[in-house]
Amino acid sequence: MNRRRFFYTLASLVLVYLSIFPILYNISSQKRETLFTALRTESLIYLRSLSEYLNYHLKQYELLLETPLDSMNFATFLEILRKDVIRVQEIKNVLLLDGELRILQALYPAGSCEKGAVDFLMQKPKAPGGTIQCSLFPFDGEVHVLFYRAPSALPLSTRGSMKEEHGILLLLSSIQLLPEHGLFPYPLEWISLVEPSKQYMLLYQAPADPKGRLSIEPALGKALGPQGTGIEFSADTLMGWDTIQSLPLKVILSAGVNRIHTQYRLFSAHVYAGGYGAATLLFFLVWFLVRYKMKTLSQARELKVRETILQETHHRIKNNIQTISSLLDLQREGTKDPVIQHSFSLAISRLRVIAQLHEELYRQDSLSEVRLKEYCGNLLTTLLELYDLNEKQISIQTEIDDDLFLDMKRAQSCGFIVHELVTNSLKHAFLDGKGGTIRVRIQKSSGTILLSVEDTGVGLKDSTEHSSGLGLVILHAMAQQLKGTVEVDGSEGMKVRVVFPC
Repeated sequence: MNRRRFFYTLASLVLVYLSIFPILYNISSQKRETLFTALRTESLIYLRSLSEYLNYHLKQYELLLETPLDSMNFATFLEILRKDVIRVQEIKNVLLLDGELRILQALYPAGSCEKGAVDFLMQKPKAPGGTIQCSLFPFDGEVHVLFYRAPSALPLSTRGSMKEEHGILLLLSSIQLLPEHGLFPYPLEWISLVEPSKQYMLLYQAPADPKGRLSIEPALGKALGPQGTGIEFSADTLMGWDTIQSLPLKVILSAGVNRIHTQYRLFSAHVYAGGYGAATLLFFLVWFLVRYKMKTLSQARELKVRETILQETHHRIKNNIQTISSLLDLQREGTKDPVIQHSFSLAISRLRVIAQLHEELYRQDSLSEVRLKEYCGNLLTTLLELYDLNEKQISIQTEIDDDLFLDMKRAQSCGFIVHELVTNSLKHAFLDGKGGTIRVRIQKSSGTILLSVEDTGVGLKDSTEHSSGLGLVILHAMAQQLKGTVEVDGSEGMKVRVVFPC
């Protein structure tokens, strides 16, 4: 039985787990969606600000090259550049070229890198005069941003003769980002400029990412797709790209999003642990409450059965005693001897003391305590009927506390004491047909109970008169059971006081 109950409980718990799994999964998925939505939004904002900055920054170099230059004003142009600290740090060199792409002048002495840039231009289709080209130029493991303004022929005089303008080649070895570009809330791995030929220039690389250059290669194909801004997640990496508006370049970045996955895993762990923990606690709480309720109902049913059995027992005892009383009453009627008849009457009345007690226990709600006022009142009523006191002009007065309850054994002792004392008064107190009063008082005071029976009869003529007889034996035996004391005063009527603890 216990094993089957265990399997039923385990199966119920598994069903509870299965039922709450979709709820916990939805909560966890919503958290993941919230985290990645925030990441996507922050990444798009960052990419847009970065591309706008690069567009503005590189556009400044185009604006510098828009002014036509020749050998005369090129020196002035270089002086202006040298005063710009930021541009000086970014510029690799500035070359003045003739129409055949021969180097005429330079900001710094031209080396193999500059010659390689000129050769790079020669391989490209010739651009219309006055246009500015922008591309990425790789040389010796480094990539430079190359700006080239093609020369154009301009009118020299009103006679229509022409003067050829020189071309300008600008090489950028680096592009400095602003400090706020390092405030991306996720760890940046690298930032790069890329052109459609899949040539790229690394603008930033995390110190802890020495393989960043290798990880750029797989990203180029996706980044060089449609124009505009894009975000893509793969494993623990975010890759984003955005088109620089007026240049044939795109900016690409890569950032680690392990923190997002860690937050998601921690949140999911807390959700599942908390959800299953709360479900387990609630399940066993309900289980214990149901078990407690079932046990309580079972105990209540058992108690009700026991009460019914006990009440039926009291009822049967009362009926049996009444049967015995009836048999004794028949015996009494069958004899003519007054002494024997009186003995039968006493036996019958004593049996009724016990029968009345079981009758009270049967009628009352409590099966262990008896209310003395009702018990003694019914007992005295039985004595009135048995001895026919109305014709003898004898009255019985009672003063019994309403809230006085005793257990069955002590109540029976009190009933025997009241019976013996009242019966004794009825027999000996009122002689020659004189009437009188019997007063029964039971009161509780200061941890003790006082039971007294007084009559207005003849009292005791001799102090030894009350020392014999079955009634007195019963009186002292019952007082001893109650652990009480007996006081007898027969000077003015009979007064008996029994004091016992509550």
